[in-house]
Amino acid sequence: MTAGEGIRPLSRTAAVLGWPARRPSTQDRGRRGPDLIDLLGLVGSGVAAPAGVELVVFETLCVPEPLRTPAYAAALGEERGGVVPAGRFFVHEAALHARVGDAGVLAEQWRAVADREDVVVRLVPFAAGHAGVLRAPFALPVGVHPGDLLDRIALDVPSSRAAFRRRAEVWGGEVRGGARRGGARRGGEARGGEARGEARDGEARDGEARRAGVGWGG
Repeated sequence: MTAGEGIRPLSRTAAVLGWPARRPSTQDRGRRGPDLIDLLGLVGSGVAAPAGVELVVFETLCVPEPLRTPAYAAALGEERGGVVPAGRFFVHEAALHARVGDAGVLAEQWRAVADREDVVVRLVPFAAGHAGVLRAPFALPVGVHPGDLLDRIALDVPSSRAAFRRRAEVWGGEVRGGARRGGARRGGEARGGEARGEARDGEARDGEARRAGVGWGG
């Protein structure tokens, strides 16, 4: 089974998108009709979705491409997404725990997601279940299954934003903790260096005293 095979839009979806029903897939010329791969190609590609088409975009393990910060996108080995399509974005809770880049990158990214007011971004919690349906990311027109499922199982916008901010704070705390540990380590090394310097000074003074004693006695 190829990507998108199980979530291919119906012919009515093709009509909504303004694509002919026999339009070849952009990724597989052996199949006919637009599918998930074609829709995913619209998201973050810098090409806006057809006028009047609102998309539901779902990601399982990372932030949807158009919403990524430059540092987060770079950590994924990609460029930052382009045009943000009209629609609603859903992120699975697993993405909050996936390490992409370092803690600083993650803290910045989840704060950015929490602060966005130009688009709807909602969190799909682990408790929502439906693992079989939501095991892979997708981008589909509003009203097409399984996109319609997300509205029923995702947290509302305020709760989602709160969850994104909490996770940003967790990553931010890791950054601050690392800075404190680094400072303590550098401080310990500095104190160790001072102690070694004092020990050398003491040895030098003892040596001078012994030499002075020998000379006096001779």
